[in-house]
Amino acid sequence: MEPDSGPMRHGHSAALRALPAEQVLEFAPAALIADPRDIDARVALVNALADLDRAGEAISVAKTGVELEPMSSALHAAHAMALRVAGKTAKSLEASSQAVRLSPNDVNVLMCRDQCSAQHASGRVSLTRTSSPHLRDAVLHADRACELAPHVAATHFVRAQVHLVAKQWHDAEERARVGLAIDPTDSMGLEILGMSHAGRRDFRGASEHYVAAGRVDARSQASPLLAALSRQRALLLVFPLVAAARGLVAARASLAAWIVLIAVTSLCVAVGFALSRSWWLSPTARRARRTQRAVGGS
Repeated sequence: MEPDSGPMRHGHSAALRALPAEQVLEFAPAALIADPRDIDARVALVNALADLDRAGEAISVAKTGVELEPMSSALHAAHAMALRVAGKTAKSLEASSQAVRLSPNDVNVLMCRDQCSAQHASGRVSLTRTSSPHLRDAVLHADRACELAPHVAATHFVRAQVHLVAKQWHDAEERARVGLAIDPTDSMGLEILGMSHAGRRDFRGASEHYVAAGRVDARSQASPLLAALSRQRALLLVFPLVAAARGLVAARASLAAWIVLIAVTSLCVAVGFALSRSWWLSPTARRARRTQRAVGGS
């Protein structure tokens, strides 16, 4: 059995990709009952379950598919994506490695591997260590995807995500703008611009780009990688409060001033946690995966 590549074999992948996640849950299971080896239907179902924050079910569906079709790079990539959404980044690296071995020149597979490596790096190493092997792996696969499909905006966005992990804020913005020049209405690119501004502590600019992302796509949500980075950026709100505390100590401020500072600090921490939690628990990267899946049909 040969590794799959290009358009999927049953010919209805485009129709499945166009359906909202809720509708995929209606049609894909019936298709799999009729033919458990239907790769299109299984990948669509995995993506839909992940979009709806049902990562455990997505992993189970993908794992069954891999057992039935072990030579399908699309199923290995879908399995890796589901594991990544569930936060099982080490296992996602294993699954994405198998997908790359089967289809080393498949753009979707390369982008999947890039995102798995980048997310694993963001949680496992200091973000200043740009020499991390996981970051190097992410760069390698992201650059290869850009080389194979420079006309696809999503390839530039996943490359920009690697810059975000490495705290290369200007590089992330430049790469995101390359993608936005191709597709100006892609909310993922606007979210990356927001993150790059937040990384430079330009919160006004970050807010403008997040608002713009929501304006072009009301369902715009940060991907797991961007969500993790967003939580780290939210911690930047604490820095001015620490400076204020040091000032109060130096000025020997009154008890009332300290009470006000503690109240404001608690409020900022609560707001930051609520915002990061809403990003993390929301449907993950619908726009990003919809854009990525569109590559296969282009």
